[in-house]
Amino acid sequence: MIVFTLTISTLLRHSHHQIFIVVGYWMHHILSSLERRSNIFDAVWPRNFIPTSGAPVLTVILALV
Repeated sequence: MIVFTLTISTLLRHSHHQIFIVVGYWMHHILSSLERRSNIFDAVWPRNFIPTSGAPVLTVILALV
């Protein structure tokens, strides 16, 4: 457990900027889709968007905070 925590801490220390860029990209994608489409379901879950789960990343970030 200690090794896992140290590994995640080190990864977050060196990659937090990339995480913010990815989150910003997702938010920009969702907001631009909302402006272009009238269907809310297409905006939140577009057909050409690769489904990825952000829950594990958010869990690790919140656990370390």
